[in-house]
Amino acid sequence: MFLERLILATLLVGAALAQVNITQALSGQPDLSTLTTFIGQFPQLLTTLGNANNITLLAPSNDALSKFISNAGTNLANDTNLLQATLYVLYTW
Repeated sequence: MFLERLILATLLVGAALAQVNITQALSGQPDLSTLTTFIGQFPQLLTTLGNANNITLLAPSNDALSKFISNAGTNLANDTNLLQATLYVLYTW
């Protein structure tokens, strides 16, 4: 698990060094597809992330988001207010 996270972090850093925007870096990672789908539901956040320079995004894996959603006690995917608040926290944390 640690190795997976290290590889993902390395890929995101590599993408930053290659001047690839964060949305491009995320879309190229199958293990981050849930996060990418959620972000895609909010065009302004997608634009903000796409235009951001020199940022670090702590991107939870599909497995981590699945565990979070199952423990949240609500269907996060269908609660747009909660989903937007969660993504905001991930972005600003």
